[in-house]
Amino acid sequence: MSLFAPEFELVREALPQRVCGVVAALRGLTVIVDALPLPVGSLVSVESRRGGVAPMLGEIVGFTSDQAVVMLFGHAAGISAGDRVVGEQISQNVGVSERLLGRCLDGLGRPVDGLGSIAEREPRPINPAPIAAMRGLPIRKPLATGVRAIDLLTTLGRGQRLGIFAGPGVGKSTLLGQIAQRTEADVNVI
Repeated sequence: MSLFAPEFELVREALPQRVCGVVAALRGLTVIVDALPLPVGSLVSVESRRGGVAPMLGEIVGFTSDQAVVMLFGHAAGISAGDRVVGEQISQNVGVSERLLGRCLDGLGRPVDGLGSIAEREPRPINPAPIAAMRGLPIRKPLATGVRAIDLLTTLGRGQRLGIFAGPGVGKSTLLGQIAQRTEADVNVI
């Protein structure tokens, strides 16, 4: 008995076959893969031929005429020549919903707060097409961050993005935490 309703069974069977390549070389966290015809930005997993090693995720960051260059998101321990590399997503996306409010996610949209998975999410591209400057809504209302120096000297507006840049150990995370706790915004995306 199928777990899918009959109308979804055709869709499940129509999914394209997985595109696979083979590890040819490893240089640090960069994996050179033979026969993997996927575009730059594709999400891939490297599956070790030895059992007990979880697949390692990476992103295609370049290519030559017959090889793809994959940058791993984590460590390279356990990878060897001949391991299989499988295409996971051609254009990376992350599931979004109202249920994400108050949750902590990693860079791929997976929960890391120990509160379980998040159901009913709609996929959205990680790198969507930018909104044309003249089509975006104008920023008219100030947003109080709760940090007096920012509110006085570099007032932010509702809907504005903010970049915090500084050297290591200067207090970027502390400042970000203060803004997240004290701002009058309903939702913070950090």
